Amino acid sequence: MAVNYRIDIRVEMARVLHTEWALGLQGGVVIANPVLEQYAMPEALIDHAINQALAAAVAWELVALSGR
Repeated sequence: MAVNYRIDIRVEMARVLHTEWALGLQGGVVIANPVLEQYAMPEALIDHAINQALAAAVAWELVALSGR
């Protein structure tokens, strides 16, 4: 089950990670910072790269596509 949660305070992020590890949870955590608009890539370029990667994964039988 996906959970969307935003944390803006580093200490809170550290507590979340510590708790996950202390409980032995097997899930993952994505820590990301938004890209500044001046450095952002065009959406079409990103979509093209994703579609190429998905096609390659299917060709290599790494995934079965049922949507993105």
